[in-house]
Amino acid sequence: LVGTQMVSKGLDFENVTLVGVIEADLMLSMGEYRAHEQAYQLLTQVSGRAGRSTKKGKVLIQTYMPDNPVLKLLQKPFGIFYDLDMPNRQLLNYPPFTRIIKMELRHPNQMFLESQAEVIRNIFLISFGDALLGPEYPYITRLRNEYRQVAMFKIPRTASVDKVRKILAERIDFYYSNAPQKTLRILVDVDPG
Repeated sequence: LVGTQMVSKGLDFENVTLVGVIEADLMLSMGEYRAHEQAYQLLTQVSGRAGRSTKKGKVLIQTYMPDNPVLKLLQKPFGIFYDLDMPNRQLLNYPPFTRIIKMELRHPNQMFLESQAEVIRNIFLISFGDALLGPEYPYITRLRNEYRQVAMFKIPRTASVDKVRKILAERIDFYYSNAPQKTLRILVDVDPG
């Protein structure tokens, strides 16, 4: 049985006794605060596909980082991942201890995108300071013939969402009113899933 991540999503195939995950390191190196959580979840799900009937199962994971804590935790009880991940999230101000707003910039011309990303960074630094991370290229830098850069805002849970939205809208309007051309797309996602 060969498949993609779809195989891990709860479908029950009888007589699966071996599950292999190729290049698991890619999931662990996505450069996003949830990368380890998502990798752990997917690897746990796909591991559950092996040995579901009366036959025992085996799971093989290809990695160049066998000492990665996420891979080690796959062999331990489920709740331990949560207990180890939460203090790191709190220390680094990630959800659930803050709210995240993701802003994606898109344009077909990479040079234009890079120059405008710097302009936008400077515009938003005025209002958000250290709460702004980026913009920078994500793992997938080009999508549907557009280059992308992503910025992330860490907003305290106590902050007014309406006030933050108003500031975001004002800063975006300020950018477009002064932009050399209005072709840059700005997409905002509050609490991205």
